[in-house]
Amino acid sequence: MTGKADSSSSTKLPPGIDKTKLSKGATTMTSATYKPQPKTPSSSASATTTKNNIYICVLTAMPGQTDFGDGLATSVVDRYQRDENRREGAKPEGRDLY
Repeated sequence: MTGKADSSSSTKLPPGIDKTKLSKGATTMTSATYKPQPKTPSSSASATTTKNNIYICVLTAMPGQTDFGDGLATSVVDRYQRDENRREGAKPEGRDLY
């Protein structure tokens, strides 16, 4: 896979996740965002969208937060589906969302 790692100091979170949600169940986080390279050198549209970004977040959950990761994953999937529905006008069927 080709892409570019984002090592900026500001943390970029996946759509559907905000710092408030994270602060309720995690003590630390390490993250990286990979952006796909444009298929054509002059393509600026893919450089401005976050649709195809790959977000990697490693969290240390607070003690007793057994379902914290599941809740975050659900938030990301829900947001992705809302965005897809808005773009396509219908619920995406047959797609694997992790």
